[in-house]
Amino acid sequence: VKVVSALSSLLKNMAKGFNEKVTIRQELDFLENYITIEKIRYIELFDVEITVDDPALYNARIVKLTLQPIVENAIFHGIEPKGEDGGTIDIYLNRTDEDIHIHIVDHGIGMTPDQIYILLHPHENPRNKRGLNGIGVHNINQRIKITYGKNYGITITSEPGLYTDVLICIPFERSSSL
Repeated sequence: VKVVSALSSLLKNMAKGFNEKVTIRQELDFLENYITIEKIRYIELFDVEITVDDPALYNARIVKLTLQPIVENAIFHGIEPKGEDGGTIDIYLNRTDEDIHIHIVDHGIGMTPDQIYILLHPHENPRNKRGLNGIGVHNINQRIKITYGKNYGITITSEPGLYTDVLICIPFERSSSL
Protein backbone atom coordinates (compact mmCIF):
# COMPACT_ATOMS: atom_id res chain seq x y z
CA VAL A 1 0.00 0.00 0.00
CA LYS A 2 2.86 2.40 0.86
CA VAL A 3 4.57 1.74 -2.47
CA VAL A 4 1.40 2.12 -4.53
CA SER A 5 0.52 5.35 -2.76
CA ALA A 6 4.05 6.75 -3.17
CA LEU A 7 4.19 5.68 -6.83
CA SER A 8 0.81 7.22 -7.55
CA SER A 9 1.93 10.51 -6.02
CA LEU A 10 5.21 10.42 -7.98
CA LEU A 11 3.43 9.81 -11.28
CA LYS A 12 0.96 12.64 -10.64
CA ASN A 13 3.80 15.05 -9.96
CA MET A 14 5.78 13.95 -13.01
CA ALA A 15 2.75 14.24 -15.27
CA LYS A 16 2.47 17.93 -14.42
CA GLY A 17 5.74 18.73 -16.19
CA PHE A 18 9.32 19.52 -15.21
CA ASN A 19 9.72 23.23 -15.89
CA GLU A 20 7.50 24.67 -13.22
CA LYS A 21 8.68 25.82 -9.82
CA VAL A 22 7.28 24.34 -6.64
CA THR A 23 7.84 25.06 -2.97
CA ILE A 24 10.68 23.25 -1.28
CA ARG A 25 8.04 21.59 0.91
CA GLN A 26 6.42 20.14 -2.23
CA GLU A 27 9.81 19.07 -3.61
CA LEU A 28 10.68 17.36 -0.30
CA ASP A 29 7.28 15.61 -0.26
CA PHE A 30 7.97 14.36 -3.79
CA LEU A 31 11.41 13.21 -2.64
CA GLU A 32 9.94 11.39 0.38
CA ASN A 33 7.69 9.38 -1.96
CA TYR A 34 10.69 8.42 -4.07
CA ILE A 35 12.69 7.45 -0.97
CA THR A 36 9.80 5.30 0.30
CA ILE A 37 9.87 3.26 -2.91
CA GLU A 38 13.66 2.91 -3.00
CA LYS A 39 13.93 1.92 0.68
CA ILE A 40 11.52 -0.95 0.04
CA ARG A 41 13.32 -1.88 -3.18
CA TYR A 42 16.71 -1.91 -1.46
CA ILE A 43 15.40 -3.48 1.77
CA GLU A 44 16.43 -0.57 3.99
CA LEU A 45 20.00 -0.52 2.60
CA PHE A 46 20.21 3.20 3.32
CA ASP A 47 18.84 5.89 5.62
CA VAL A 48 18.00 9.47 4.70
CA GLU A 49 18.11 12.40 7.10
CA ILE A 50 16.72 15.77 6.03
CA THR A 51 17.60 18.92 7.99
CA VAL A 52 16.09 22.31 7.16
CA ASP A 53 17.73 25.04 9.27
CA ASP A 54 15.13 27.75 8.59
CA PRO A 55 11.38 27.01 8.42
CA ALA A 56 11.01 29.84 5.85
CA LEU A 57 12.85 27.60 3.37
CA TYR A 58 9.85 25.27 3.16
CA ASN A 59 7.96 28.06 1.34
CA ALA A 60 10.83 29.02 -0.96
CA ARG A 61 10.55 28.03 -4.59
CA ILE A 62 12.72 25.56 -6.50
CA VAL A 63 12.66 24.14 -10.00
CA LYS A 64 10.60 20.97 -9.81
CA LEU A 65 12.45 17.61 -9.81
CA THR A 66 15.79 19.04 -8.77
CA LEU A 67 16.46 16.84 -5.73
CA GLN A 68 15.18 13.40 -6.78
CA PRO A 69 17.73 12.71 -9.56
CA ILE A 70 20.59 13.71 -7.25
CA VAL A 71 19.33 11.38 -4.50
CA GLU A 72 18.83 8.67 -7.13
CA ASN A 73 22.50 9.01 -8.16
CA ALA A 74 23.55 8.91 -4.49
CA ILE A 75 21.69 5.62 -4.03
CA PHE A 76 22.73 3.92 -7.29
CA HIS A 77 26.33 5.14 -7.57
CA GLY A 78 27.30 5.90 -3.97
CA ILE A 79 25.42 3.62 -1.59
CA GLU A 80 24.49 0.54 -3.64
CA PRO A 81 28.09 -0.28 -4.67
CA LYS A 82 29.01 -0.55 -0.97
CA GLY A 83 26.87 -3.69 -0.83
CA GLU A 84 25.43 -4.89 2.45
CA ASP A 85 27.21 -2.14 4.39
CA GLY A 86 24.76 0.37 2.93
CA GLY A 87 25.06 3.95 4.03
CA THR A 88 23.32 7.19 4.76
CA ILE A 89 22.27 10.17 2.73
CA ASP A 90 22.12 13.48 4.59
CA ILE A 91 20.27 16.39 3.05
CA TYR A 92 20.89 19.83 4.54
CA LEU A 93 19.06 22.97 3.47
CA ASN A 94 20.27 26.33 4.70
CA ARG A 95 20.02 29.95 3.69
CA THR A 96 23.00 32.24 3.30
CA ASP A 97 22.14 35.87 2.59
CA GLU A 98 19.92 35.67 -0.50
CA ASP A 99 20.81 32.14 -1.55
CA ILE A 100 19.71 28.64 -0.60
CA HIS A 101 22.32 25.91 -0.29
CA ILE A 102 21.15 22.33 -0.49
CA HIS A 103 23.76 19.71 0.34
CA ILE A 104 23.01 16.10 -0.60
CA VAL A 105 25.75 14.06 1.05
CA ASP A 106 25.99 10.32 0.56
CA HIS A 107 28.35 8.31 2.71
CA GLY A 108 29.00 5.85 -0.07
CA ILE A 109 32.01 4.98 -2.19
CA GLY A 110 32.89 8.54 -3.22
CA MET A 111 34.33 9.78 -6.51
CA THR A 112 37.64 10.91 -7.93
CA PRO A 113 38.10 14.42 -9.37
CA ASP A 114 38.02 12.89 -12.88
CA GLN A 115 34.67 11.19 -12.18
CA ILE A 116 33.25 14.48 -10.89
CA TYR A 117 34.41 16.27 -14.03
CA ILE A 118 32.81 13.63 -16.27
CA LEU A 119 29.58 13.87 -14.28
CA LEU A 120 29.38 17.64 -14.73
CA HIS A 121 30.63 17.61 -18.34
CA PRO A 122 29.24 14.42 -19.94
CA HIS A 123 29.42 15.82 -23.47
CA GLU A 124 33.22 16.10 -23.20
CA ASN A 125 33.78 12.43 -22.34
CA PRO A 126 30.91 10.13 -23.28
CA ARG A 127 32.90 7.05 -22.21
CA ASN A 128 33.41 6.79 -18.51
CA LYS A 129 34.58 4.08 -16.16
CA ARG A 130 31.75 3.92 -13.58
CA GLY A 131 28.72 4.11 -15.82
CA LEU A 132 28.10 7.70 -14.75
CA ASN A 133 26.80 9.38 -17.85
CA GLY A 134 26.07 12.64 -16.06
CA ILE A 135 22.97 13.30 -18.09
CA GLY A 136 20.71 13.75 -15.06
CA VAL A 137 23.15 15.87 -13.05
CA HIS A 138 24.17 17.85 -16.13
CA ASN A 139 20.53 18.52 -17.06
CA ILE A 140 19.67 19.67 -13.54
CA ASN A 141 22.70 21.95 -13.51
CA GLN A 142 21.67 23.41 -16.89
CA ARG A 143 18.04 23.89 -15.77
CA ILE A 144 19.24 25.75 -12.67
CA LYS A 145 21.58 27.98 -14.70
CA ILE A 146 18.90 28.74 -17.31
CA THR A 147 16.32 29.52 -14.64
CA TYR A 148 18.44 31.45 -12.12
CA GLY A 149 21.61 32.53 -13.94
CA LYS A 150 25.19 31.37 -14.34
CA ASN A 151 26.09 32.08 -10.70
CA TYR A 152 23.86 29.21 -9.58
CA GLY A 153 24.04 25.48 -10.09
CA ILE A 154 25.73 22.34 -8.83
CA THR A 155 29.15 21.85 -7.24
CA ILE A 156 30.44 18.42 -6.23
CA THR A 157 33.11 17.51 -3.71
CA SER A 158 34.04 13.96 -2.82
CA GLU A 159 36.55 11.77 -1.08
CA PRO A 160 36.88 8.27 -2.57
CA GLY A 161 35.77 5.66 -0.08
CA LEU A 162 34.12 8.22 2.22
CA TYR A 163 31.48 10.55 0.78
CA THR A 164 30.14 12.67 -2.05
CA ASP A 165 28.64 16.10 -1.38
CA VAL A 166 26.46 17.59 -4.11
CA LEU A 167 25.81 21.26 -3.42
CA ILE A 168 22.87 22.87 -5.17
CA CYS A 169 22.88 26.66 -4.98
CA ILE A 170 19.74 28.61 -5.94
CA PRO A 171 18.48 32.08 -5.02
CA PHE A 172 15.99 32.44 -2.18
CA GLU A 173 12.64 33.03 -3.85
CA ARG A 174 9.49 33.09 -1.72
CA SER A 175 6.34 31.42 -2.97
CA SER A 176 3.97 34.04 -4.40
CA SER A 177 1.05 32.33 -2.62
CA LEU A 178 2.22 33.70 0.77
